Amino acid sequence: MIDQVRETSKKRCPSVFLLALFLGLLSLTINLTLGVSEIRSQEVPPKAEASEKDRPTKEKTAKKQDKKTESSKKTDLKSSPKNNTKAAENKKAANKKKKLKKPCPSVAFFNSIPIVELTITLGEAEVEELYRAPRSYVKATVREGKKEYKDVGIHLKGRAGSFRHFHSRPALTLNFDKYVKKQRFHGMDKLHLNNSVQDRSYLNELVCGDLFRQAGIPAPRVAHAHVTLNDRDLGLYVLKEGFDRKFLKHYFKNTKGNLYDGGFLQEIDWGIDKKSGEGVDDGSDLEILSEASRIDDHKKREEALSKILDVDRFLRFIALEALTFHWDGYAMKRNNYKLYRDPTTKKFIFLPHGMDQMFERTHTPIVPWYQGMVADSVMEVPRWRHQYFEEVEYLLKKVMVEKTMLKRIAQVQKKLDPVLEKLSDRRASNQSYYAELFKDAIKERLSYIQTELGRYSEERKRLAKKIAEEKKIEKKKDKKLSVKKKGVTFK
Repeated sequence: MIDQVRETSKKRCPSVFLLALFLGLLSLTINLTLGVSEIRSQEVPPKAEASEKDRPTKEKTAKKQDKKTESSKKTDLKSSPKNNTKAAENKKAANKKKKLKKPCPSVAFFNSIPIVELTITLGEAEVEELYRAPRSYVKATVREGKKEYKDVGIHLKGRAGSFRHFHSRPALTLNFDKYVKKQRFHGMDKLHLNNSVQDRSYLNELVCGDLFRQAGIPAPRVAHAHVTLNDRDLGLYVLKEGFDRKFLKHYFKNTKGNLYDGGFLQEIDWGIDKKSGEGVDDGSDLEILSEASRIDDHKKREEALSKILDVDRFLRFIALEALTFHWDGYAMKRNNYKLYRDPTTKKFIFLPHGMDQMFERTHTPIVPWYQGMVADSVMEVPRWRHQYFEEVEYLLKKVMVEKTMLKRIAQVQKKLDPVLEKLSDRRASNQSYYAELFKDAIKERLSYIQTELGRYSEERKRLAKKIAEEKKIEKKKDKKLSVKKKGVTFK
């Protein structure tokens, strides 16, 4: 049919035939293009190749992956329970440090040079118990102004010269947390009230305690108190902090070491009492110290003692006892001392005690006769004996400064005068009289020590020469040993 139309159209009009042919071809091409586009749309398009600039290198991709893994690890570590506990522990430690940074209330208390009003009350049963066993604790109530402390442990104290019975004018020990946990008196657990019957100036303990602390030797801080005991006015007392862990915390990082009480006229190896500490209980640490002190050979003794004793502080300790004429202390009497073994250094430190009869004699030698075994042993070693004189010079220049000592006495006296005048004119005049005598004794002693140092100048030269010769001999020995070691051949 179409062929016939075409034939007829060719015959009738050739132009019409050409137009129809053109339109047919056009429709055919349109159909073909639409079909191809549909086929392409159904196929998955290939990835376009990136240019060299946009294409990531292997190193970049590896770094990105590493960062991702690191970040994931960090998140895992943070979320892990072990690290959470560690973080909590670190926070606790930081909080503890913050708390420790706060000064103890006792610092402000002693710095204020206080004279506190203390009223102490005991029941009849407690008084009877103190008569039966004076050094056994009983309960008492203590009032300081409006502040009341209940169930405070109390017992009598003192030795041959200072001990007094309850109905006289007793020296007392107060333990505030003996029966009530964490009960404190201005930050202190324990304190002593000394009747000062052997120090009518009431200043010996205070002034000499300052000297020892300035020299780097731990010593209790001192103030004063007006004491009333069961409605009896006992007058002025010396208030002194006790030897306990609270005291040790001011001077040592670790307070778990053994603290020993030298007792009354006792040497270190005579079974002195252990008062506190988590060290040995059999006194074997004291045996090490005593055995080292008895070694005959000076070199071996020096080596052994250096391991168990803080020799530098001990030399300063016995030097101060001599300069202040603490005749009733360890060096000269084997009395009135404490002994602490620092767990950090594992060495013993001697602590002064019972300093109520100081500067009584002004013209005594600066190298006294030593009854204390450790003092005598240390001073026999030439190097340490020479160092002793250097310590004396240091103490005179930096610690026992006359102006400073007299100024300190004036500060305290200014506080004492009005209190004593209220109590009694006689008490005030007596105390001020003995305070003047104490100042005069200090002046005389300091001037005499200077002349004493001159007397020992020749001995010091001999000691220095001997030490120099010993060093030369040691150097020669060391050289010989080094030569021998070089010549040794090992098969």
